[in-house]
Amino acid sequence: MSEKVEGTLILDGLVEGELPDNPDAESWLRDWIRTTATIDLHFSLEMEGGHFSLLAHDRPVAAAKLRPVPATAIADLLNQFLQLFPETDRPRVFSTLRSIEYSKGTEIQTVYAVTQAGVIETQERILDADTITPEPPLSGKQRLQLALIGLVIALLLFAFSALFIDYRAMFGNLWAQITPLDVEEIAVEADAFRAYFTVAEMAAGRGSRFIVLTLARVNGFPSTDSELAAAYQALDGGAPRARLALDAIARGYIRCERFDKDGQIIGYTQERIKALRQANTVTIHLPVSSKRRPTRIVLTY
Repeated sequence: MSEKVEGTLILDGLVEGELPDNPDAESWLRDWIRTTATIDLHFSLEMEGGHFSLLAHDRPVAAAKLRPVPATAIADLLNQFLQLFPETDRPRVFSTLRSIEYSKGTEIQTVYAVTQAGVIETQERILDADTITPEPPLSGKQRLQLALIGLVIALLLFAFSALFIDYRAMFGNLWAQITPLDVEEIAVEADAFRAYFTVAEMAAGRGSRFIVLTLARVNGFPSTDSELAAAYQALDGGAPRARLALDAIARGYIRCERFDKDGQIIGYTQERIKALRQANTVTIHLPVSSKRRPTRIVLTY
């Protein structure tokens, strides 16, 4: 049984009947429920076969929200509810609603019935009751003390959890997810292929989910098989790295490595650039991790 706390009120019971013959009836009922909720009176609506029922939530609410007279305020709300129905239909609405308001040493019981005239009639009785005085509100000093205690506890928990959780990395990753990608902060290294193409442009893709690189071939790019053979012959046993770069051009694929601000590799992809044999430029799309943003991109073989 709920405690009888002075200054509180409980509304229980239900209102039921036939739905009005109107396509907007359900919308009207739900609007009325939202109105009563603003003063902490809550109802559950159920409908079946043209019949409705409104069940009151029997939870204690502050009677002060229904001042000056809670029973009158509730009756007024119910009469507003009945206005949703044609006059001839109102007497067929049935109510078993009852409110109990607690004040010092007493409880006021009120029932709300629908009369044959289609209006709410209230009947009230006052009984002696063993009521409980509500807890006094906290003073400003008490609230400040509780806030300080909570802050100290939070700081202690943070310090202890920092032994196991890398908050710096976590907040850094979060910041990276909510800020747009700034390509001006990303360095691109493509020295391995400077004899064949350059990075002409870099831009952020939609939603900062990838980086778009535009590669532009230079005069030394081998566009045909014969030019490729001549390029191999020109190496004539040159540096192994130069041959590996030319091998990548021959395959039509390059390796794109991405590094974070600490120099740790985030990942890599193989990107197709074979289209440079026919076109002056080609674009490649490099995925960006939602957790770790790259600060350096290396194009290699």
